[in-house]
Amino acid sequence: MLLAQGTSIATIAGVVEEEEYANSETNSGRYAGYLTDHTDLGSDIDIDESEYRRQLLNDKWRMLFDRFDPEGFGEIPRNDFLQALTSAEWINEIPANKRDILLTRVKESHLNSVTFQDFVNVMSGKRTRSFKCAVHHRDREVSSENDFHLLIHEPPLFHKMVRMIGDEFLTEERDRKYYADHYTCCPPPLFIILITLVELGFFTYYTVAMGEVNPSGPVPIDSVFIYRPDKRLELWRFAFYMFLHAGWLHLLFNLGVQVVVGLPLEMVHGSLRIGAVYMAGVLAGSLGTSVFDTDVYLVGASGGVYALLAAHLANVLLNYNNMEFGIVRLIGIFIIVCEKWKRISKFQAWNEVDKFFAGDFYFFNQEHFGDRKPPQEIVEKVIIRCGQFLNRLILGDYIESSIMRVVADHCCNVTYLQLGFHVHNTMDYVGVFEKLIKLHTIKILTHYSTKFDPQNFLSLTADINTIYYSVGSYGDTPSRSWCNNFSSVISNCHVLHSLNLREIKFDKSTFKIITKIQTLKHLGLIFCKLPSNSKKIKKLVNLESLELERIANMENEFLQAICENLNNLKSIAIKNLMAPKITRQGFYLFSAPQSLKSIRICMMEREIDNTVFFQFQNLIKLECCGCQLVTDVAIKRVLENCPALEVLNVMGTAVTVATIQLADRATRHRFGNASKLHVFIHQNIIKDFECLNTPANKYLVLQHDVFWQNQTRVFN
Repeated sequence: MLLAQGTSIATIAGVVEEEEYANSETNSGRYAGYLTDHTDLGSDIDIDESEYRRQLLNDKWRMLFDRFDPEGFGEIPRNDFLQALTSAEWINEIPANKRDILLTRVKESHLNSVTFQDFVNVMSGKRTRSFKCAVHHRDREVSSENDFHLLIHEPPLFHKMVRMIGDEFLTEERDRKYYADHYTCCPPPLFIILITLVELGFFTYYTVAMGEVNPSGPVPIDSVFIYRPDKRLELWRFAFYMFLHAGWLHLLFNLGVQVVVGLPLEMVHGSLRIGAVYMAGVLAGSLGTSVFDTDVYLVGASGGVYALLAAHLANVLLNYNNMEFGIVRLIGIFIIVCEKWKRISKFQAWNEVDKFFAGDFYFFNQEHFGDRKPPQEIVEKVIIRCGQFLNRLILGDYIESSIMRVVADHCCNVTYLQLGFHVHNTMDYVGVFEKLIKLHTIKILTHYSTKFDPQNFLSLTADINTIYYSVGSYGDTPSRSWCNNFSSVISNCHVLHSLNLREIKFDKSTFKIITKIQTLKHLGLIFCKLPSNSKKIKKLVNLESLELERIANMENEFLQAICENLNNLKSIAIKNLMAPKITRQGFYLFSAPQSLKSIRICMMEREIDNTVFFQFQNLIKLECCGCQLVTDVAIKRVLENCPALEVLNVMGTAVTVATIQLADRATRHRFGNASKLHVFIHQNIIKDFECLNTPANKYLVLQHDVFWQNQTRVFN
């Protein structure tokens, strides 16, 4: 049914007129600048007549719609609807602006069809100017019903914040508008604020109580709130561990995330919901750990923070298309979660622990153990966790050998192993070294009250290249079984490069086995007793470094065999021999090996005098600390014969300030990138040199006994 042009129909929203009438030339001036019709809101047409006319108008749109909906389904397919917009009937009956609106909505929507209700909503959706004025006047947006100029009011900061939170955390524009118009901050979002303040207060208390603060501590191990696996019956620990944190970095990250993410979520969803989500995350963390990782101590509110991030992440995943920068937010949340997991895991990032010393107080927690060393059960748990990542493992004297079974099962990648047990149980070593396939260095430190039988070594792999073995029973003649086991161990090491033996009384067969190791580059004998066939050491033709200390029965013939046959020897160290059969003539032999670049002769009070040093040529390092008969005369000859000398240790000798002057004079000829000469000398002599007001040149470095021990290691 078509209405006559100019006919108006009363509706609930006012009077809607035909668009043709509103846009006609006779009324164009009356409606200039407005797309809606004008009707006096005070129309006295009754409700029944208005409803009747509205139904008539709907019938008009139904007739137009049904022309392209012959089946009567109440909807037109998308392509058919686009054709209908270009048909002559719709062009004549529907205004151009309405057709443009319909075309735009169809193209922007992803629906396959357009329903009749959607069509009617567009055709009858306009409101009159008077109606708009009335609505704006009700909302105090215009000064009166007859004034269409909007009054612009700057919203307060609180409303701006509420609007921003609605835009960020809500997906539908209707929900955002409703939230911005109705949020009153009553009740206020107190949960996140209170939790944040309590966590900050706990951290402040324990920081003051323990007297220190750092990025990863202190961790209050003895607190009644920390979750401990050995105190699972104290049920409050499953939730209250969230109040404690492992360092200020852990605390700041948790507080930052829960304030930035949790506080807006609480403003939108309420304290009850967010509190339930937060506490569920905290309990999930402790309960899950108690089931799947039964040895872990827990601190921190990370479980609750993860729950908040997961809640927001779910919202972003489902509605990122409706959010501004949705993809960016999604990526940002993933980055935050990954970074937080990395930071939290750092305390438990066992893959970063490649060195472990069982007596390291800082590794465990010095405040918890105090002067006590961590018990073996704690050490075993650490090895279980980080064993597969360890390269170096040092176990002290308070550990029992039973721990070797744990080492064998979890330390498959360890390359350096040092053992210092008080008690060695042979059964604890059965099959252990067979599993340590990457082990290349082993150091056994025993005590005078204990012994370590080489039988424990029998499962060592053939790839071992360094052995340090202290027997711990100096003076005792080894048994036949001990000698056989030791010989078997040495014979099986096909690539042995370094062998250090302490407190061993050699017999002929054992020493003979050692002299057959052609791969040996370094040999150290400390507190050992040589056999009568010790001159067989000359067979170690590939030996480059030799260390001898407190060898009481050594003779000149032993030194002669070394110096005349070991042509590859580069370094020799002799300390406190206590060998009455060694004379100065034996040390004169050190001038024979042309390859010798480092000589260390220490604590030889009577055997060494100036004449011994006259023979040394082209040395790089010379140490004669504790040789009281050495004077400036010997050092002068050394500096003349060794122009490239880099280390000179004259601590405990009879040298004077003249030695420094000689060294300064000798190094003045060096230039460019030439190496420096480090002279270790008594502090009083250095002060005497400084009183001469003659500064040393840049190639001379003077160091006294405070730095001696640390610096000499650099050149070893």
